[in-house]
This record gives sequence, C-alpha cells and structure tokens, in this order.
Amino acid sequence: KKWCLPRISVVVSEPLGAGGSLGGPPLVAMVSCGTLRAGHEELHDQGLAGESTQRLNRTSGAQLEASFSSLLLQHTSFNCG
Repeated sequence: KKWCLPRISVVVSEPLGAGGSLGGPPLVAMVSCGTLRAGHEELHDQGLAGESTQRLNRTSGAQLEASFSSLLLQHTSFNCG
C-alpha cells in the first residue's frame, strides 16, 4: 500500500438560514489528483484507482458526508508528465 492515500472525508454543511438548499437532488463528491506543470495553470489529471466518486449522505439535518478509502495513486512523481 505504498501509494495508498489516507481516508478522505468530505463534509458539506448548509449555512443557517439557507432555506434547505441541501434537500434537492442527490449530490456527489469526487476526489481527483494530478500534477501542476511548470508554465501551465491547469491540473493534469494523473488518476486514482478505486471509488473516487461517492454520493453525499445526510448525517444530520444540515450536513452531508462522504468518505473515501483505499484510493491508490496510479503514478508517482517519478513518472508523471
């Protein structure tokens, strides 16, 4: 598990007085990784192995959460771009 990322938790909280905007269609969280190359402003996706997209689940009235585990880097800095 040399290139395995630690568990990543994503929490989305609704501000007080927002009027229930988190009660609409299902929301998902997506984790990505990449490299920033010298002279370029955009992220060059290097990919992750594993479930990198998850539906956010309600954990309380105004909070949604997703947890990512066992994501593996497909490349190391030695062989990226």
